[in-house]
Amino acid sequence: MEIQCKMIIPSEVNISNREPGDMFYANWLICENGNVHMASKQYNKDWLGKRPPLVVILPNGSSFMVDSYYHNIEGNPEKEGWTVTGEAPNITLTPSINYSPSDRKFGYHGWLKNGVLSEDLEGRKY
Repeated sequence: MEIQCKMIIPSEVNISNREPGDMFYANWLICENGNVHMASKQYNKDWLGKRPPLVVILPNGSSFMVDSYYHNIEGNPEKEGWTVTGEAPNITLTPSINYSPSDRKFGYHGWLKNGVLSEDLEGRKY
């Protein structure tokens, strides 16, 4: 089932009550010098100084930092990240999100297009 994203204010929603599709600004990731912890090259080029980094709750319940860099297969940070277009919550990410915690059973691989999270491309149900 596709999930429409919506903006929330984290301080007003208990962490245990956050739902898939909840999206919020992670102001606490902005350092004193104005840089953002774990920010991708794309965020630093396109969004730094325009908006705080975004987090979305994925269909598997995981928090996913939209503006972070990703790790390659060996776990080393590449500093590259997703290209983000649009205004929150109606954003589009490219490429697809492939979030795989240590237990792949609970991972998520899907699209975030125009503020809608797709079903898992690998057929997982949550």
